[in-house]
Amino acid sequence: MASKQKKAGPKQVSPQAVTGQLGVNLVEQIVLKMGCGWHPTNQSLEAGIDGEIELVHPDTRAATNSVVRVQVKGTLGRWIAETGDAFDYPIDERDLAYWLSGNTPVILVVTRPQVDEAYWIDVKQYFAAPAAKKARKVRFQKATMAFTKNSLADLFAIALPKSMGLYFAPPPKQETLFTNFLRVTQLPERIWLGETTLRPGKSAFQSLREHGLPEVEEFVIDNRRILTPHDLTDFRWRGLVDRGTVEDFPANDWADSGDPDKRRLFVQLLNRCLYTRAWQVYVAHRKDKDGDALYFKATEDLSPREVPFRSVKEPAVRTVFKGYPYTKGERVGEIAYYRHATCLTQFRRYDGEWFLEILPTYHFTSDGYRQHPLADRYVSGMKRKEKQGAVMYQLVMWASILRGSEEVDAEVFSTNTYPFLRFGALQTLTLGVGIDDKAWLPNEDKETEEEGEATLGELPLFEFVSPYAPDPVRDGGAA
Repeated sequence: MASKQKKAGPKQVSPQAVTGQLGVNLVEQIVLKMGCGWHPTNQSLEAGIDGEIELVHPDTRAATNSVVRVQVKGTLGRWIAETGDAFDYPIDERDLAYWLSGNTPVILVVTRPQVDEAYWIDVKQYFAAPAAKKARKVRFQKATMAFTKNSLADLFAIALPKSMGLYFAPPPKQETLFTNFLRVTQLPERIWLGETTLRPGKSAFQSLREHGLPEVEEFVIDNRRILTPHDLTDFRWRGLVDRGTVEDFPANDWADSGDPDKRRLFVQLLNRCLYTRAWQVYVAHRKDKDGDALYFKATEDLSPREVPFRSVKEPAVRTVFKGYPYTKGERVGEIAYYRHATCLTQFRRYDGEWFLEILPTYHFTSDGYRQHPLADRYVSGMKRKEKQGAVMYQLVMWASILRGSEEVDAEVFSTNTYPFLRFGALQTLTLGVGIDDKAWLPNEDKETEEEGEATLGELPLFEFVSPYAPDPVRDGGAA
């Protein structure tokens, strides 16, 4: 008697196979977004590796002949011990032995393809410790182990020999760099030199006023001689200068001189011109421990002082002097300190041109005049806290203030024709390559900011409040 054969049903594709392939497809999409090549393995011969990533240089697009082997695991549901931050993934002992047996880098990528989630490890690095091999389990941290197009640098790090290092060429773009050198565009036309009875110090200014020369601020006295851009043949100088010793000459004779003594005296004279020019915008001069400094003076009633200036793109206003009160303790409301916008300055000569070097900083006083006992620590805390953009903003302000502009001169300069010293723009450099600030600045800024916050936290009278959005100086407070 013939037996009946059971009719075979249609071939089926299991949900697990579909999920696995979707996981592989997700990894392929991520690799392609990196700009790299994805090469799937021959599935009939696959023994624990789903594909290979061929690394491609992100800038030159050159193939590197370096590959990373990939095992992809997919799931539809939740992982073991999953929370919002992490989960566990068990590893098959045979898979692990296979991954560790060769000399090619291997990564494990676990996926939840329906929601485009993927996380990864460098297998050989993760299981280098015997305890990890014994546990045969991976604890994935979602925040730090996500597999995305930004994982490319990490793939390069594990694929290339350590002796080669890892290098990404600067992106091919133009970038304009601002220096802190303000070009000098006008010097005194002529300078006068003569023997004098004046002596350095306050008595010299008193004598000049007594002789009807109150406008004279720009002079240098050295070895009983006076050097000045003011005409020493003016009758008012009688009794102060030996007329028979007076001589005048083009200022460039000293500006371009190779004689170090002449250059030294000429730079001193330029500084006297700078201080006189700066005084017109309420900026005073002081000797700082790091050099010559310009700082905004206190207002008569100690109220905040604001100055207009020309920013890089548009007019702006900045608070350059202000008192900050206690915010805690019995003295709440009383002024704890005053902060003055400040810059260190130095004249420098390069390639036959004169520049003023500007280094923005701060000056702290107890009452608008006397330096605060904790001034150095306050300045140190501010410098650690401020980022590149904040320093650049200050630099542009000082350049605009010293250079003069339509906004500045209309508000604070009585004249736009100071005869002895004028400035142009900040010196810029145009490079054929650029740096991707987003790739490195966040980490650098975070470290610097943490150091600044630690320093500021030690100060009994200082509590920092971020100063630059949208007004360049935001109200702070003293703790």
